[in-house]
Amino acid sequence: MPVASVAPSSSSSSSSSSSTPILTREEVLHFLTEQLHLDRPSDAELSTPDLVLLQRVCRAFAAEVPLSTIRMLNTPLRDRALPTLEQVKQIGMNKLGGLCYETNTFLHWLLAGLGFHVEFLLGRIYGSTADNHVWNIVHNLAGGKSYLVDGGSYPMMMERLICVNDFDGNCSPVYVQSIWEVRLRRKLVDGLPGFAEEFRWTGNTAETQPQWKRLPVDSEGWAEFAEFPLVRRSQEELAMALRRIRTSQDVTIAPIRMRIYCVTYPGGRLLQVSCAFAKRTL
Repeated sequence: MPVASVAPSSSSSSSSSSSTPILTREEVLHFLTEQLHLDRPSDAELSTPDLVLLQRVCRAFAAEVPLSTIRMLNTPLRDRALPTLEQVKQIGMNKLGGLCYETNTFLHWLLAGLGFHVEFLLGRIYGSTADNHVWNIVHNLAGGKSYLVDGGSYPMMMERLICVNDFDGNCSPVYVQSIWEVRLRRKLVDGLPGFAEEFRWTGNTAETQPQWKRLPVDSEGWAEFAEFPLVRRSQEELAMALRRIRTSQDVTIAPIRMRIYCVTYPGGRLLQVSCAFAKRTL
């Protein structure tokens, strides 16, 4: 089986998973039972967290915590500050959601608090030329497997977590997630080993392919929507990259910032409110 070797970043020698946890174990368990409506994990599950627990938490998180722009739209672009870690904690504990920085940072803390070995990744989505998205990767599950975890994903990526090191070819198996089929494809990103995320529509959607003309689509209907190198990132590196795009006047870096957008996946089904609009920054 190929090993998911995650390299340290060139600008930081420390892993994000080694930082002081923001959430206590009791806060994590309270969130799971009171906000995600899950049964409290058993002592056996907490002593050796496994894929079953990871999948259960990720599905509940996708159902309950929205990927959303709604809280920030009243703030002009130039004044949109990245939330502090304490603000991320409060946003997360109250299930207010947000963009990938808020959702994946809080999910990272949840998983670390349950005993998972989790690291941050950083990359690009929807054709951006600048890093504009955060992922988590969870290591050391049964058989040495590592799984990609994205609490701020669109298309859906958490109904069936994808293992990054259980396939030998160029592409992972195809997984049906809500209204999409998704897969990983091996790719050099910035000259480093990494992956592209690809999707194509299933028959269970009212969306139409012409809405996605800005994404290249291959002969089999696959569109690449994200790419990332397998390089671990620190919380500080994430904040530096995401702070730049949060306040940039260049809306092409992350077009979602200019849309009313809120999405969850209850029971694996897509529940979405969205509206594109133009806004002048005064």
